[in-house]
Amino acid sequence: MKNSTASYLLLIFPLFIFGCQPSPPTPNQEMQKQPASDGQGVPVSEENADVAYVKYPMLPDSILRKMLEECDNLEVIFNDLPISMNPRGQAACHTHLEHLAGLPASLHPKSAPAARIFYQSRGNELLQADMYYDDQTTAFVFLKDNQPKWSNEMSEKGQSFYKNLVGMMKQAKDQLNAPQ
Repeated sequence: MKNSTASYLLLIFPLFIFGCQPSPPTPNQEMQKQPASDGQGVPVSEENADVAYVKYPMLPDSILRKMLEECDNLEVIFNDLPISMNPRGQAACHTHLEHLAGLPASLHPKSAPAARIFYQSRGNELLQADMYYDDQTTAFVFLKDNQPKWSNEMSEKGQSFYKNLVGMMKQAKDQLNAPQ
């Protein structure tokens, strides 16, 4: 059983590293904080529901540029999956940064982080982010002093990557838990 789990994880890790082209994303434009309203004091809501989405401004260009220049290691720790990922090198960091869309995120209040991401340079932490990936929210929320500060929607490329990864992990978990 341990061999099949290890083999499966060895198959997934290269998908993370080599699954996307490592070209750096275009730096997104800085935006001001947007209130969770329609501009007239009315909460943003889903159809037929009073759900106020949480919004943070987009990650500033200056921080994104610093990450593109300096990030050489990532650590992604999933909250509900039995894996973590630790891709190394600027190419891996650039590939991961392609998962950021150039839009600030709108977080559903019932969404919870799926993973915590640690961005590092030469062993020093540059930034942390919570990754949201559920039916209501696909986004990254970046932290400053362990508090949410900025956000970016997840790009289609990122959504596809995590959909495949989470799907494979759930399938592997189901196979491991299946009666023999």
